[in-house]
Amino acid sequence: MAGVAVSRPSDPALRWAIRVALAILVVGVAVYLIRGADTTSRPTIDTNGARPSRVAGFDQIGFSVRSPAGARSRHCGLLAITAAQMNQGLMNRTDLAGYDAMLFQFPEATTTQFYMKDTLISLSIAFFDVSGQFVSATDMTPCGAAAVCPLYRATGPYTVAIEVPLGQLGHVGAGPGSTLSVGGSC
Repeated sequence: MAGVAVSRPSDPALRWAIRVALAILVVGVAVYLIRGADTTSRPTIDTNGARPSRVAGFDQIGFSVRSPAGARSRHCGLLAITAAQMNQGLMNRTDLAGYDAMLFQFPEATTTQFYMKDTLISLSIAFFDVSGQFVSATDMTPCGAAAVCPLYRATGPYTVAIEVPLGQLGHVGAGPGSTLSVGGSC
């Protein structure tokens, strides 16, 4: 029987270095597994009662908007909180499947910009800061086959963005002076 002879390193320093390298590798793999190998998992955001929706890949969540005069309106929206959900958004959809809006909820204040790549319907978007105060809004149009799509941004940092069909921000009560609360079932 032919084989390969494996010899053990005779130098104690070399054996010690190999053991340390293996220990570091084992600890690294353990940390990776403990902290979570799935980078598309939910960020550490309180989803406040989000439930599975009728649209594959998204949850649904209740939200309310209070007008500057104090009137409150309650709605139901699709919730995007993972990077994969946010990247998908309303791409390739012709409607919101009966929901009032799609909410993009970030774990902390952001200035992330939106675009309309592969989006089939024109949308309006409103941005709300960490305290729920309205930041700004804008209308967005599909960019079709354009090589570069325009970017749409808020006028300041925000934690939640709400997309609705073009011109429908008033339907959910979003506008200057309004306040957003997210949570609860639909």
